[in-house]
Amino acid sequence: MQFTVGLKADGTVVATGENEYGQCNVEEWKDIISISCGPYHTIALKKNGKVLATGRNEYGECELSSWKNIVSISAGGGHSVGLKANGRVVATGNNYRDQCNVQTWKGIVSITAGIPHTVGLSKNGTIAYAGEEVILRNDVALQEYSGWTDIVSVSAKGTHIVAVKSDGSLVSGGDSWLGERDLRLWELP
Repeated sequence: MQFTVGLKADGTVVATGENEYGQCNVEEWKDIISISCGPYHTIALKKNGKVLATGRNEYGECELSSWKNIVSISAGGGHSVGLKANGRVVATGNNYRDQCNVQTWKGIVSITAGIPHTVGLSKNGTIAYAGEEVILRNDVALQEYSGWTDIVSVSAKGTHIVAVKSDGSLVSGGDSWLGERDLRLWELP
C-alpha cells in the first residue's frame, strides 16, 4: 500500500494515496494528537485518550473503541498497540507470531510495532519484546534484545529494530536483508 497520512496543527487529519481498505478515510477525525499507519490501516490518538482506527480490519486491528487512557499508539503489520498512562500496554489484531502478547508488561514508557513484533521501552532502559522469535530470512535470534541496556529510544518497523543508547550509540537487531542494520554511517566522528 502506498498512502500518506498527515496530522494538521488544528488536530485534524489529512490523507492521500491508495485507499483500497479505507485507510485514508480520516476526514472526520478531530482533536487528534498522534497518528500511526500500518501497511493497511491507520490509527489515531485523541486528546481524551481514546483511539480511532480505519482501514483493513482482517484481524481486529481496528477494534479499538474500548481503549481508554491511552498516551501513545503504534500500528504494526496487522495489529495495533497502545500505551496506557499507567505504563501498561494493550494490543489487538494479528497475533500469529505472538506480537499481541503484552498483557504482563509494566513500567513501559514508549512503544513501537513492526510487522511481526511489538517492542516496549521500559523506564529502566531495557526492552520488552513480543513476536517472532527468529527472523526467518537469516535466522537472527530476537532474544538478543534481552541484553540491551541503557536504551533511551527504540523504533521497530518491518522485521528489524533500532535503538539509541544513553551515550548516543546505536544498536540494531532483527532482519537485515536490505541493509537495515548497517548503521556505520550514522556514527559520530
